[in-house]
Amino acid sequence: MSGLIALLYVHAWRRRESLRLNALERFDPRTDIRVWAILAGYGVLSALVAPPTTPGVPGWVFMLLPVVIPIHRVWTDRRRKVVATLEPA
Repeated sequence: MSGLIALLYVHAWRRRESLRLNALERFDPRTDIRVWAILAGYGVLSALVAPPTTPGVPGWVFMLLPVVIPIHRVWTDRRRKVVATLEPA
């Protein structure tokens, strides 16, 4: 499901010229693509590390999300502020 949502944002990103998006409107879909790709990647990773004898291992993969997503958020917020200052009024 996360992968499909990421693909919808990719579609919007590809149509950015015809949608006449400003700098912030171009920045936000790229951020959303990254977030949804991270979530989809975690789903794939948890499926790959799922050994049949220890069913709890995939859950530990998801335990990293509360670390990764806030780091991404801080990084994105800093970059978004830079983009906002470059946007003409």
